[in-house]
Amino acid sequence: FIVMSIVGVPFALLLAFVVALLAFIPLVGGMIAGIVVLLIALTVGWQTAAVYGICYFAYLQFEAYFISPRIMQKAVAVPGAVA
Repeated sequence: FIVMSIVGVPFALLLAFVVALLAFIPLVGGMIAGIVVLLIALTVGWQTAAVYGICYFAYLQFEAYFISPRIMQKAVAVPGAVA
């Protein structure tokens, strides 16, 4: 919501709700949500869509490589070298 508001994507609150719902779909939900918001951001301009796309991609990478492994490590109690 914050990035969408800063970048200037219309209907940021509604889209944030849609992204939150789609995030519950494993593997593809986050990408589908990002594409939906990206297409709506294209109505404002390609620069807006590009900035949002870069920010969203960076967030997905941060979540996949830093946040999720730490959560899984604590939840499953597997050593970090094995995970």
